[in-house]
Amino acid sequence: MKKYLLLLIIPFLSYSQYSTYYHNINVNSNVNSNVTKTIRSIDYAELAKANAMKEKNRIEAMKFEDEKNRRMYLEIYSDPNFAYEYGESKTFSYKVKDASKKYLKNIKFNYIKPHTILFDSIQGKKQHYYKNKSSDGSITTYLNMSPKITSLIDEYNSEMKNGLNLNDAKKIINLKYKNAQHLKNIKNNLKILEVQKEPIESDFLNKYIHYVDLNKSDFCNNNESYVLTIVWEDEYEKGITDIYNAFFFNNELINSSGNFILETEVEYKANNKVSFEEIEGRRYYMKGLIERIMGTSSLDYSPIQIDYENFNSPNVLVEQQKHQVFYYTFNNNRPYNITIFEKYKNQIGIYYGVEFSPHSHKADISTNFEVRKNSVKSTDGSPNDNWYGIIMDNSYKNIALNFGLTNKLKNLPLWLSLGVGINYSDVDTEGIINYWGANSENIWMNNKDESGFNTYVETDLLYNILGGFFVRAGIRYKDDINFQVGLGINILY
Repeated sequence: MKKYLLLLIIPFLSYSQYSTYYHNINVNSNVNSNVTKTIRSIDYAELAKANAMKEKNRIEAMKFEDEKNRRMYLEIYSDPNFAYEYGESKTFSYKVKDASKKYLKNIKFNYIKPHTILFDSIQGKKQHYYKNKSSDGSITTYLNMSPKITSLIDEYNSEMKNGLNLNDAKKIINLKYKNAQHLKNIKNNLKILEVQKEPIESDFLNKYIHYVDLNKSDFCNNNESYVLTIVWEDEYEKGITDIYNAFFFNNELINSSGNFILETEVEYKANNKVSFEEIEGRRYYMKGLIERIMGTSSLDYSPIQIDYENFNSPNVLVEQQKHQVFYYTFNNNRPYNITIFEKYKNQIGIYYGVEFSPHSHKADISTNFEVRKNSVKSTDGSPNDNWYGIIMDNSYKNIALNFGLTNKLKNLPLWLSLGVGINYSDVDTEGIINYWGANSENIWMNNKDESGFNTYVETDLLYNILGGFFVRAGIRYKDDINFQVGLGINILY
């Protein structure tokens, strides 16, 4: 009999380790009997006022160099909304490589950074985080201003592989997310008043969920934006997490990649010695500021056109995302050169370049002689029987422009290019001029035979060797075949 009683009591003992603040139940002997307040009886205004008073008392005890600085501190801590007024505009720019995984380009998230009096910056290469600690250091607020983007492209593609056309695939997937249906599913699947054993939301796995709520929000000034609130607790900490979602649906451009979800979060947490009433008070104290930051944030981005018929791998990067690569080509004939290749993943790209080589000599050019019809002539064309010339050497100054097309070879980090170039050569010739009855002299003169415009064709293979680095190897043909190699770096990588 004792065994059975023990089995009945164990669940209650396990249950009683968590707060009952969010329980809409009568407190009984099996749950912490000292708990008298619940979420139903909270006075948010009083809690916010208490937070402001604590912060004000802390500021009053601080020393300031001038009254203006002291007044700003008091304003911000008395009302965190002033941290917005004194804040500054910031932009979180997504790297091209990261943006391409979202099937977008030129992504920039714009927001107002709250003043550093209230929030410390924790900024890495890929994240903009801000942190605030309460006056006694017990409650920490984390503000994430580097939102996660989830594209719906892969889901559209998956439905199309099952036989649906693009319109029907979009209808099915969009219904899955429109009107916060995705968030509603999370809310309904989280087990309230239980420890989560299934990874419905991985951040809350093995956490005890007290309360879940879903409301409209103004995040990113978007009509389809919501905030999912999850109140949780584990062995060491407790907290409130507000998950903000903005749903971007662009049905006007049928092949556009502009359908995605933008998600970020604000988290208030503390150790288990702090009550949920205190955490709720801190959250309400910050509420006006957080809502202004979220409501005035914005997202700049450029959708791309997706070729769904040729979209055969859900794990590839954006098919149309370009690599803009600067190449230097090792070529003795053109020591100064640069070529820009705008190569794409699954469509025709372009390239264009400029090349230059100076004369090898530094001498002045004769105004009396020139090379025409393979012999030295007087520049005015008049005959002169008192001299004859011997041609010794040539010097070339070239200016060339080239352009062409690129195309990626499927399933390989390799592109093929084919193009043409136009070149202007200014050719100078060194000659020995002998005068009858006088000494000879070496002069440089313009070579009219070889100077002028000419064209050439070229083809190259371009290989992505590592990350943003490329090599180029190919041939160029004018009068004969010349080999060329180059090294490039992707400035958009």
